Amino acid sequence: MRVARKPFGEFALVQPSVSLERGTAYPFVAMEDVQPKRRTVIPGSERIWEGGGGARFENGDVLFARITPCLEHGKTAQVDNLSLGAGFGSTEFFVFRGRSGISDSGYIYYLACSDALREPAIKSMVGASGRQRVQRSVVEETVVSAPPLDVQRKIADALSAYDDLIENNRRRMALFEEAARQLYREWFVRLRFPGHEHTRITNRVPDGWKRESMKQLSTFLKRGIAPHYDDDAEGLVINQKCIRGGRIDLSLARHQSREFKPDRQVRHGDVLVNSTGEGTLGRVAQVLARIENCTVDTHVTIVRPAPGIGVHYFGQALMECEPRFSTMGRGATNQTELSPGQIGDVQVLVPPRSLVQQFEDVATLSFRQVWVLMEQNDKLRAARDMLLPRLMSAEIAM
Repeated sequence: MRVARKPFGEFALVQPSVSLERGTAYPFVAMEDVQPKRRTVIPGSERIWEGGGGARFENGDVLFARITPCLEHGKTAQVDNLSLGAGFGSTEFFVFRGRSGISDSGYIYYLACSDALREPAIKSMVGASGRQRVQRSVVEETVVSAPPLDVQRKIADALSAYDDLIENNRRRMALFEEAARQLYREWFVRLRFPGHEHTRITNRVPDGWKRESMKQLSTFLKRGIAPHYDDDAEGLVINQKCIRGGRIDLSLARHQSREFKPDRQVRHGDVLVNSTGEGTLGRVAQVLARIENCTVDTHVTIVRPAPGIGVHYFGQALMECEPRFSTMGRGATNQTELSPGQIGDVQVLVPPRSLVQQFEDVATLSFRQVWVLMEQNDKLRAARDMLLPRLMSAEIAM
């Protein structure tokens, strides 16, 4: 089937006009709020609109990162459910919108995710190294597939079915993770553990429990390597951007070729702690899968549980410390450091091994379900990403 083609700027609105009222608080989308290859975005905050710079958008609009490496990482999203119907965000977004009677915003989102628009945009980047940006004129002049409006909607519906399943699985994963987190807090923070009614507590330490430092509970507590980045290398290095919301996003990890000692290979059960700079300092995530040839960079600390320490108990104990870690940095603004020694000095309550094992038995079931759902999402993404270019090129007719 032959499909019409048009310059993107004729097919869609680029930087459409949005009217915001000065002095009013609107949802604000920062670049870090947009997760790679995730259709929806949840604004991380509200800010007062005072005029000036910033991408302005309405429900249904598409945000397209125009700066390196965010575009290469796939930071494109469609905004929805904005409380006031509109909002604003980082100046590093282009905003796209379907033209009335010509294009559908859902189709525009998937078009923006496809190589048909992304590759010319990436090749057009200009500016200083590390701060290169896409040229708007190149985006507007890129010729794209422009099928009839009803076909666009069918394509968007077909692809969004995958994203809806992925999002539903994410919500289920969050529920399983929250169940483990709340059980940890119930037993080991609020001290309402099985048998607590018959246990004497002195200075908030139950009989048979003890306080120990993370250094005592760990066999390895060090930062990672200074990587040699190489897109063709097999090795992976996890950086601070990969650690967010208690999870590790390997889509933001980079390939590197430097050899590293075996003890710096991340292992199942390792807890990774962001350890440099404002904003991400103190974020915690646990490795719960085998990752081949993977380490962390010098801005991340590996905390490895000692033998006999429950993996999930250990992970949740460090997760609980995240708010404390975020305030422990030392040094100048934007150069604050959270040292391995500081992490190692943090103390937690250590219950009897039998109680830890009870927690492990329950938490393992929850995280096993999380792993199953993660695998399902990987397969759904692969199917969606394989279907996307074939639909856009009309190789598969709708």
